[in-house]
Amino acid sequence: MEKASHGKPGAAGCALALLCTMGWMALLASPASAQPVPGPPAVLDGPSPNISTLQGVSVARDGTGGLVYLKSDGSGTPHVFVSRLLGGSFQSPEEVDATLGSASSQPVITAGGGGVLLVAFVNGGQLYVMDRASVSSPWSAPTVVSGAASNPSIAMSNFGKGYLAFTAAGQGGHDVRSAFYRGGTWELEGPPLDASPGDDAGTSCVARSPAADCADADRE
Repeated sequence: MEKASHGKPGAAGCALALLCTMGWMALLASPASAQPVPGPPAVLDGPSPNISTLQGVSVARDGTGGLVYLKSDGSGTPHVFVSRLLGGSFQSPEEVDATLGSASSQPVITAGGGGVLLVAFVNGGQLYVMDRASVSSPWSAPTVVSGAASNPSIAMSNFGKGYLAFTAAGQGGHDVRSAFYRGGTWELEGPPLDASPGDDAGTSCVARSPAADCADADRE
């Protein structure tokens, strides 16, 4: 899998500040002799009471990547914002779900080489996916991959294939479902991943490093 750092949802705050570890980013794309030198913290957005949680950070082996967080608009509706990591610096945040009027939640992000970013989030009970295929490509439009879904988890391989696992309504209450991204297209896997279809499968998880992240996520 890509070398990545995945953030956990944090407590609500009035500003989103990131530690831009410039030397660490250089280390990802340089020989082993390179020494990381952390840079000073930089405020990416805020201060603002509308910023709720940092949902995830992902960095590919070439040092490109991004982070995703939730921020409410003037009416208090939370939306998904993404800041891309290019050349060792986080870029100005972009609202990626602006075409959806209702509240978004549970955004996740994963990065691939060449500036590829995959994002998934829940809006109106449906699971949406988006992608940015390269540094110069625009964001794709939000696309529904499943209805009655929650708890997405996402990862990407070194070969540019993305994997998305999530919880959806099914036999026994919930099923663990999956979809994959390849060549710019998302495809939903047909059958659920449940070992016992009649039982409640609990929540989904894509194994990351360490794999123990998923140890208590699947209650099947």
